[in-house]
Amino acid sequence: MRMRRFIACVASALTLLGSVAMAAEPAGLPLDLDAGGTANCDATRCFMSRVASIGEPGAAIHMGLIFNRSRMQPLGMIIELPATADQKAGIKYGFANADGKTVQRPWSKEFTAPIDSCDKDSCVARIEDDITLEGHDFRKDFLDNLGKYAAFAVSFQSGGKELGAAVSTRNLAGDHELMVAENKRAQQGQDTGMRQVLGWDVQCRDKICTMTHFLPFEHNGKKGHMAAALQFDRASGKPTTLIVQVPPDADRERGAEIAFFDRPKTPTSRELTVFAMSFAQCDQTSCIARITSDPSNPDRDLQVSFVENALNYSAIGVGYHVGGERAVATGTTSQFKPDYQTLLAELKKPQ
Repeated sequence: MRMRRFIACVASALTLLGSVAMAAEPAGLPLDLDAGGTANCDATRCFMSRVASIGEPGAAIHMGLIFNRSRMQPLGMIIELPATADQKAGIKYGFANADGKTVQRPWSKEFTAPIDSCDKDSCVARIEDDITLEGHDFRKDFLDNLGKYAAFAVSFQSGGKELGAAVSTRNLAGDHELMVAENKRAQQGQDTGMRQVLGWDVQCRDKICTMTHFLPFEHNGKKGHMAAALQFDRASGKPTTLIVQVPPDADRERGAEIAFFDRPKTPTSRELTVFAMSFAQCDQTSCIARITSDPSNPDRDLQVSFVENALNYSAIGVGYHVGGERAVATGTTSQFKPDYQTLLAELKKPQ
């Protein structure tokens, strides 16, 4: 159950990053050699993602894998598609060799999976590791194939046409090797310079860029995750929307809170700064709070209340109430500054 909830929460967070558009039918699937990727680890799991272009501006596929951190075994995969995908047709995914920058059928290894859900922004397929099901043994069918084939491909039906994209397995294998090596160092108590462990995932699509961060927490023996996603307008470079995601057992009436403070190692006379957010929606997997930036209101000017505080304070906290008690996830803001600079550099790139 926790695995399903975690995958659903991550899928929901990815869905919040924006919409994607329909592309024309390709002559073979395009191989995106420069697909941007990130790897984030919390206390128990690691999450590796890639965003592959379908071939036209704004059209892309999100591919995400979840790993057990202690053993680095894959737990499942999330694939986010354009909202135009035919939900009844499901998806095909697998491994293939590439001809230049395209991947042609037949693929060497091919599997199918249903599309779980669709909304106005995207469709999501979730594939959980299960050695009893064909195509769901990720150790055998995913990791073992990374070194055998040139590309990992995903395709779907849209308007009677097959669309899709592929990413280089060399990039995926490199991401995985980095996670394994750095995770081993961290478990041995060594200082790790791996930015992704504490990092803010930066993704840009169309007119929006988003910084996303996951914070693990434990409350009354129950482990979970909270997420914060800050969206930026690419034209102005200013934050427009803050989205916070917490577990579904949250007290609906009390909403969520964001706090910035200084750690004991960085003593200061500054007071804790906190602002509250109301829940916009709750379902079986999570509760989501959302606010739109309002420069006329200091508490709702996200450039001031979030970005400037994240740059100047040493720690961030996300909290909510459950059964009258407060549950809080905290983390350092040390990685926000370099990742914010990465975001600013992305905003300056021509679209």
